[in-house]
Amino acid sequence: MQKDIKAALIEIIQDGKARTQQEMCKLLIEQGFLVNQTKISRLLHKVGAIKIKDSAGRLVYHIDQEQTPPQKNKLIKELILEFETNDYLIVVHTQPGSAAMVARLIDFNRQDLQVLGTLAGDDTVVIIPERVEAIPVIMPRLKAMLAQ
Repeated sequence: MQKDIKAALIEIIQDGKARTQQEMCKLLIEQGFLVNQTKISRLLHKVGAIKIKDSAGRLVYHIDQEQTPPQKNKLIKELILEFETNDYLIVVHTQPGSAAMVARLIDFNRQDLQVLGTLAGDDTVVIIPERVEAIPVIMPRLKAMLAQ
C-alpha cells in the first residue's frame, strides 16, 4: 500500500533529504507520486512547512508542528533577527516565513509573558502587551525565551 503523499513529503523534510521543491518533486516521483512543483508548493503549505536557515546558513524546509504545543529549541534562536518596541507594542523581526512559528510560541506563553496576543506576518510578529506599562518587564522575558 502506497504512503500518503503528505506523509511522504513530511518524511523527506524531516530526514533532510531535500532542500528545494525540485528535489522534493524528484524524490516523490521516485516513490510513485504524480507531482509537479505547483503541487509541492501547495503541499508544503498544507503540512505547515516553512523555510529557515540552518546552522550552515542554508535555507531548508522545516515542519511547524501545529498539533503539538510549541517547543523552545535552538532553532527558535536562529529565527530571531531583531526586537523593537515603542510606547505601545513590541515587534519581533524573524527569518522569512518564520513569524507564525515564533508567534505561536509567544501566544502559548502569553500569561507568563503578560501579553494579550500576537499578529504574525511572514517575517514580523507584533506583540500586544496586557498593559503598556509592562513592556519593560516583557522585553527581557521575551528575549530570554526566544534568543537564548
